[in-house]
Amino acid sequence: MDTIVNLSTKECSCGEFHSDLLPYRHAMAAISKCKRAATEFCLDYYKTRSWVEGYAFPIHPVGHPSEWDIPDDVQQNVVWPPSWRGQTGRPKRKRIPLVGEGSGQHRCSQCKSYGHNRQNFRTSFASLSTNRETSSAQPIALRR
Repeated sequence: MDTIVNLSTKECSCGEFHSDLLPYRHAMAAISKCKRAATEFCLDYYKTRSWVEGYAFPIHPVGHPSEWDIPDDVQQNVVWPPSWRGQTGRPKRKRIPLVGEGSGQHRCSQCKSYGHNRQNFRTSFASLSTNRETSSAQPIALRR
């Protein structure tokens, strides 16, 4: 990969290192080539010490809504959800089945059993092909 990494400014030409301040593959390769620790180039947010300090103090639950102290001006404001309109177009006639729902098995049009179809049926249709050859003079009716 042709990427330029500047470790002093913590930037790279692709922009990933600068946006997240977390070294990616190309930045890790440059850091290991300079024989430095990767934790020097990470933002403090990603370090364990920051997480430990964040949970050092007890976190109190919010409590029941009847116990909340809400100012009167905030309590008077009523916020309704946005108005909803149905999807445009004609509704679907058939719903999409969930995964694992429905039979999912093929049914053969010749023997009426499940697990295969006419194309991969075990026996050949020799009798069908001979009937067609002998009766080629007669018109064949196709069903739709």
